[in-house]
This record gives sequence, structure tokens and C-alpha cells, in this order.
Amino acid sequence: MDNFNNNNIYPDDQWQSLSTPIVKTEAADAADEEPEVKVKPKKHSKHPVLTLQLTISLCALLFLFILKFLGSELYNTVINWYENEISKSVIYNGDFESLDFSSLFSTADEV
Repeated sequence: MDNFNNNNIYPDDQWQSLSTPIVKTEAADAADEEPEVKVKPKKHSKHPVLTLQLTISLCALLFLFILKFLGSELYNTVINWYENEISKSVIYNGDFESLDFSSLFSTADEV
């Protein structure tokens, strides 16, 4: 590119305009003074249940963290209760035939 030299190839007076000039009128000035305000609709959370669960979990962890450092007796009581509840079986080991479901599936006048 040693032979590339664009000095004074196109002098300023030889440029040709390809578009027509835009002239601003007074009506356009009035419209520019009061622009329309577009209100964007608020985007709702895509996962509100997940957000709620995370919020509750973080609050519970913060509560336990505060309990651990403020009062060891209360913290030990809460942890012992939690360990007892978590160790309980979820599967019912009793007799299903002795259960009375009529109160669940009937109205007050049928009982």
C-alpha cells in the first residue's frame, strides 16, 4: 500500500449531495417540546413460588444464625425439636382399615 495516496483526490467543491436537506419547521418544534411518555408495563416475576421459598429459607437461616450466637439454650431447644421432627417417618405404619374417612368426604348433614 505504498502507492496509496488520497491527498486532494476529491476537492471539497466537487462533492455531490445525494439526499435532499431536511428543513425544520415551527410545528416540529412544538411537537418536540412535549414528547409522549410511554409507560412500560411492569414485568412480573417468572417464578414467584421459587422467590417465596428462597426468601423464607434465607429468613429461617438468618433466624438460626442469630439464635446460635445470642442464646445457646434456645438454639439447642430449636435444633433438638428439628431433629426429632425430621427423624419421624413420613410413611404411615398404622392400620388403614381402622381410619374413618367419612368426616373428610361427607357433608355435615351426612355424618
